[in-house]
Amino acid sequence: MKIVSIKMIQGPSVYHSLPVLVLKMNLEEWSDVTSSEIPGFNRALKNALPGLSKHTCSLGYEVEFYERLSRGTTIPHIIQHIALELAKLSGIEVSFGRSRYTGAWGCYEVITRFKHEEGMKLCLLAAFELMVDLLSGLPADVEEKLAEIRESIRETTLERAPINETTQFSTHKRKNDHASY
Repeated sequence: MKIVSIKMIQGPSVYHSLPVLVLKMNLEEWSDVTSSEIPGFNRALKNALPGLSKHTCSLGYEVEFYERLSRGTTIPHIIQHIALELAKLSGIEVSFGRSRYTGAWGCYEVITRFKHEEGMKLCLLAAFELMVDLLSGLPADVEEKLAEIRESIRETTLERAPINETTQFSTHKRKNDHASY
């Protein structure tokens, strides 16, 4: 299983009317495997990310994602939900996500909206890595991934923080505090 690419597409596009991120992957040997066919997988995923119990799918009701896990759903669909849950836990929640088969054997795309491009990109990459860990029987270190995502969001938000009127006024006032009245 490997990542082929990750890119941002300005909207409107075939995916959404607003900008989206597209993670393209090749599932290789995991291509024809569903969640119900992997012993212990669903339990490990639910333990790692209990918030997934609130996730909806196409019909729009809570626990729908859990039902689909039990029946058997595709790995890209699971990665999509992991990424959306990581975004929520990171403070950049979005609700739009899709997974789709590209037409080439083993190749899928996970598409998500984003409020913070870099943060959502990290959520997608972390979701993929967590999936690889779970499929390998390794523990999913969600907290480590969340710490990295949150730190990146904090850093990039600070770098882009605009100077607003309040900031300008308080800076101006401090420069002129020495003036006599």
